[in-house]
Amino acid sequence: MQETNEPIPDATPASTPRRSATLPPGVLFAGAALLAFLLTVALFWWNARPQTYPLRMTAGDKLGRRFQIAQVLAREVERYQVRVSFAETGGSSEALEMISAGKLDCALIQGGIGTQPHVRQIASIAQEPLHLLVKRELADGVTARGLPALRGKRINLSTKGSGTRRIATLALDFADLHAGHDFTDEDVSYKQLEARAYIHLPDALFTVSLIPSPVVERLVHKHGYVLVPIPFARALSLRHPTLHEVTIPAFAYGVTPAPTPPTPLTTIGTQLLLVAHDSVPDEAVKHLLEATFDGNFSRDATLPGLTESGSLSTPEMPIHPGAIAYRDRNEPVVTSDFVQGLEDGKSLIISILVAGYFVYRWWRQRRYSGFDVYMGEVTRIERAALVLEAEATPDVRELMRLRNELGEMKTNALEKYTRGELKSEELMSAFLTHVADVRGYLSALILAERERISELSRDTLPDAEQTARFRAEWERSKK
Repeated sequence: MQETNEPIPDATPASTPRRSATLPPGVLFAGAALLAFLLTVALFWWNARPQTYPLRMTAGDKLGRRFQIAQVLAREVERYQVRVSFAETGGSSEALEMISAGKLDCALIQGGIGTQPHVRQIASIAQEPLHLLVKRELADGVTARGLPALRGKRINLSTKGSGTRRIATLALDFADLHAGHDFTDEDVSYKQLEARAYIHLPDALFTVSLIPSPVVERLVHKHGYVLVPIPFARALSLRHPTLHEVTIPAFAYGVTPAPTPPTPLTTIGTQLLLVAHDSVPDEAVKHLLEATFDGNFSRDATLPGLTESGSLSTPEMPIHPGAIAYRDRNEPVVTSDFVQGLEDGKSLIISILVAGYFVYRWWRQRRYSGFDVYMGEVTRIERAALVLEAEATPDVRELMRLRNELGEMKTNALEKYTRGELKSEELMSAFLTHVADVRGYLSALILAERERISELSRDTLPDAEQTARFRAEWERSKK
């Protein structure tokens, strides 16, 4: 009797397929840590290296007191690797426009003249009084009657584009004096004033400057000009908050040939401001402030009242971030406001931590997503095989369908694993072992049923007829 047996499938679990060549996670983490360390060292070295900051600066006319102060500041800040180069401008208004346009980096300017885009305040240095000087023959009349005594005279309001011209115009407008109608407006620079003879000098002139002003000293001692008060300074300051009532002390410009002034004079004052473009690096701004308040600047520039505490107390324009960092440099990292903020945000922090925990759980679960589905399907096939085995004559056709379905499921799972859609080598190994067990069980059931069919004709029929009947029974069982 001839027997045709199909080969029994190998029940040995298939080895876990090799995934595409990738570095182990440990090597990747070590490489990332090394790269982060090297980047940190490079960044630390880059920030720690000495840096030079070139700054283009202006302080108005080179003959003015403001320019002298700027030169002292430039010498002080040089030891902080800040190199200052100077450009001469017609005044504070022009300096603001040039900084706003990016043509200059910083400037010492007169306050009270507004601001411009991209201009940021660094510090307030001191108060600059508005000096009103008149020729000696006009002094008594102006002192007695005030500014209206200048009606019909030639008045120098300083050069166009200067802050002095703007403040002087405010004072004259308050006194109801208007250029071209009540007086002759002269536009004369300090250098031109030096070159003119007394007869060609204006009857009166304004200049905003710290005391002592080199220009005022020359006019008083060389030409006999007299300082006169601006009695309505307090009233004007109420209309313009950036203006202040200040006093020029008696004898500020000497006692010979005559005391100048013989008594304290009331006048208008503005703040001397250090300003910069908003693109100037914070470190450069901090160095400017260190040179201003931590060195010998106040002594060499003759600014005895200079203090850091009042430098940003009443800003006239937005403050530069570098100035804020310098001001807050000694503030503790953990403040009462910070602690209170933590207390207030306690529930938010806890919510974030809980949400982070669930996100982490979801991420870990996502690594195993897919295997639970495949494991469930293999178990379903195994249970179906157990049901068929309990029958008297198992349906070979159904057993073979289950085995084919199991094979397709295995192939699909391997393809997803190779593409990285399924994670975890341990779960893949367990899955393949489970598949191999169920496949071996199905193959054993199919083989047993085949042997049962063969036994039907083994004893009573010739070999050829047994074979033909066996094949017929086998084919019928598969249909």
